Amino acid sequence: MRKRLVDALKYIVHIDASANRIALSSGLGMVIGFSPYLGFHTLLATIVSVGLRLPIYPLMIGAYITNPFTIPPIYAFLYKVGVILTDSNKKDLNWNIHSFSELITLAKNILWPLFVGCHVFGLVAGVVTYFVVKYLLIKYRGY
Repeated sequence: MRKRLVDALKYIVHIDASANRIALSSGLGMVIGFSPYLGFHTLLATIVSVGLRLPIYPLMIGAYITNPFTIPPIYAFLYKVGVILTDSNKKDLNWNIHSFSELITLAKNILWPLFVGCHVFGLVAGVVTYFVVKYLLIKYRGY
């Protein structure tokens, strides 16, 4: 496991692109990885990579921060962030569903805080990742 991580980091360091472009790719990958669009992360990362001509490897690493093992804790955390940011009260969730309209209301009460939490935290994680990766690449590469 450690060897695979070291190999991945070595690969990123030696990508033929500027530190700025690799860092941008990494940061956008994190934004995509924390987005609520499950099932579309690979597609989004590919579109961003091709559209902005960024290296795809750092984008995919960020996009795959959410995987079947990490989805439950990450999205639970992001939902809580969204509840705080939207001032939602999760105690208002009514789990006694007797009609389709009650199901839609429950979905809205869950999805809006999740949507907000995912995007806000994703942007913060993306910006932090950008600066950390850029700093490390500049320090490692010596320029």
